[in-house]
Amino acid sequence: MTRKVIFEFDAIFEEFCEELDALKVVLDGLSQPNPESVSPKARISGANASVLLLAAIFEEFVRQTVKESFVKKVSAADAITDLGKKIQGTVWRKSLSKLSRVSLDELLAEPHSIAAQVQAMTAFCIDGKVDADVGAAISHNERNMTSSQITELFSAVGVGNVFGQVGNNASIRRDLLLGPEENGGDKLKLRIDEFYRQRNTIAHAISLRSSSRPDSILSDVAFFRSFGRALTEVCREFPVGEQPLPGKRPKKGLSVATTVTQATS
Repeated sequence: MTRKVIFEFDAIFEEFCEELDALKVVLDGLSQPNPESVSPKARISGANASVLLLAAIFEEFVRQTVKESFVKKVSAADAITDLGKKIQGTVWRKSLSKLSRVSLDELLAEPHSIAAQVQAMTAFCIDGKVDADVGAAISHNERNMTSSQITELFSAVGVGNVFGQVGNNASIRRDLLLGPEENGGDKLKLRIDEFYRQRNTIAHAISLRSSSRPDSILSDVAFFRSFGRALTEVCREFPVGEQPLPGKRPKKGLSVATTVTQATS
């Protein structure tokens, strides 16, 4: 008997687009030329807040996509050793980092939730239970979602050279008007890192004197939508088990599984 595993990449992207659409409504309002409807300071504040919100929306999308990529890898694993030698250490480190940021008030308010995270961490890292719910830990980002952080997150779940793959995606090359000889991955890295430089300038030195123009932020929204679509296509099509996670060598003489179906008795 065969059971098909359904992954949620498309649903994650759809929710991401809904968030972007909601933000676009706000930006469209800020772009209106009617000076009586929105004061100059309100426009600047709205634009600055929109940049911070866009960064948060994008980061959550990346986390959810990394988490689903990990679920996809785990679906093809029979044992913890199938996920590579480094994965338990990565989950252990990230889990502790995530838990260390929980305040005592949060712990007392949600003790069962925190206890579940601790139990999942120990089940995966110590007991070697491959089905332990550690997706939130493995997708936890410790820094801004710059190109290096994105690369690190996807590499940890076995999706190597993520920018190279996304940069070769036909849809994003078409959206970004890239020529046949242009390195799409490098272009994407530069664009994302430049956005986060702007984001950090706003977050650490908010000023009512200047901000990104609404039309510039709308361009960022369009870019992240295009990037998200291409990333979704890459992760959806990424063959289960084609590449081992970091630290694991493929067994010689064995063919690689490339299907999302599992045989069950």
